[in-house]
Amino acid sequence: MSTVVPRLDGPVTSFQHSYIVSEQGTATIWGHDAPGQAGQVIGHVAHPSVRQQLREAGRSLGLRL
Repeated sequence: MSTVVPRLDGPVTSFQHSYIVSEQGTATIWGHDAPGQAGQVIGHVAHPSVRQQLREAGRSLGLRL
């Protein structure tokens, strides 16, 4: 099960993180555009069983994944 979701339900801060760490690995966020950040999170932080589903959801939101 992954806690990474394709879209949040409420407002979030605009604070830019450098890294996101989970049991699956570490995603480098700093220096990437939105599609790059999403790709990092999906490829390195999300559970492998939901990565393809998250990529498809990201594409439906207009991200180049």
